[in-house]
Amino acid sequence: MHPERLAIVQGLAQPVQLTFFYQKQDPAGRDTATKLRLLSRLSPLLEIDAVDSDQYPALANRMGVQVYNTAVVRAGERRIEVVSTDEQEIALAVLRAVRGGDKVICFATGHGEYDIDNFAFHTHFEGTQSHSHNAEGMAVVQMQQHGLGRLRQMLDKLGLVARKVPLAGQTVPADCAALVEANPRTRYTRADAEIVRAYLERGGGLLLLVEPDYPVDDSLAAVLAAAGVRIGDGVAVDPAEHYFTDEQMIAVTRYARHPITSGLALSIYPGARPVDAVPASGTGATVLFSTSAHAYRLSDRLAAKEEEAAAPRLEKRRAKAGMGLL
Repeated sequence: MHPERLAIVQGLAQPVQLTFFYQKQDPAGRDTATKLRLLSRLSPLLEIDAVDSDQYPALANRMGVQVYNTAVVRAGERRIEVVSTDEQEIALAVLRAVRGGDKVICFATGHGEYDIDNFAFHTHFEGTQSHSHNAEGMAVVQMQQHGLGRLRQMLDKLGLVARKVPLAGQTVPADCAALVEANPRTRYTRADAEIVRAYLERGGGLLLLVEPDYPVDDSLAAVLAAAGVRIGDGVAVDPAEHYFTDEQMIAVTRYARHPITSGLALSIYPGARPVDAVPASGTGATVLFSTSAHAYRLSDRLAAKEEEAAAPRLEKRRAKAGMGLL
């Protein structure tokens, strides 16, 4: 059984009732019902009933259930309903029920960031001889927007609330559990950077995703330095660990032992820029993953052959292959 599900159930501190409505003729529903019954043995605080909706339609109607494979989770005054045969999603519904309130993930706006409401579009650039998903050297933009729809969907499944937050002239709301700055395209002003600084000093968390060509303003760089991070310029290239034949598409096969990286396998980071941990008062930095010892940095990704011989090498203990900062 997955360790995360075990931790959720075994960590319960209050009674939880879970009623799963399924159809006995459905193999997926039967399988989920069996797994949930096994899950209930892990904690005396978790009461699970697996109910055939066809045999007990009155109970399903009384609880407002209209479709098969619906789990209704109740903890105190909270009620969470999820339609799924995935035990992971159902276990997360249990976590949401006992949490007592929704956690809000705030997405910064005002600097041309990716849109969390964009579920369908994909930016595509077309040249005369080839196509790419990067703009360099390409002539025609066929689709205008690039969104974070898949990330938004995953947050929804985890029971987290995604909300847009404009930075200009405002403070980050106190209920923001984390602030995501996803692909800003216009530069930060000093006032914008101070808003981020104030949020971090209050104990907030920041996920910063920046492209290699994004100019990090001095004021934003100072805020990051105070948090123990420095974002370098250029593009990371790794001749030893990359995807297929593209040495600028960094492949990470090993992660540091940390709760954030638990369960992660091979990951690909296209268009990565160097990120360094730097000394900072009152903070500590943990390098979660790195490029190989053979990695180096290019100032211009389109001039790789010309720059390769003289390109500065990245120190393995400092270089991190990634678009963003956790």
